[in-house]
Amino acid sequence: MRRVSAGEMISSVVFGGAGLFFLIAAADPGRGLIERAVLVLCALGTGLAAIRFQIADLWRRWQRR
Repeated sequence: MRRVSAGEMISSVVFGGAGLFFLIAAADPGRGLIERAVLVLCALGTGLAAIRFQIADLWRRWQRR
């Protein structure tokens, strides 16, 4: 298992926090349907960005099979 740098950890936490923020914003019933859908897509994208290093590790392991 490789070491995680402080920069990687900080950026992952920031992306995760942004994803959570977008998800909470999407739950606001006062927003329109399209705006909520866009916010959910933003939450999905930033959520995936938060775990990008884990995804890359899984991808490398899958390719080695």
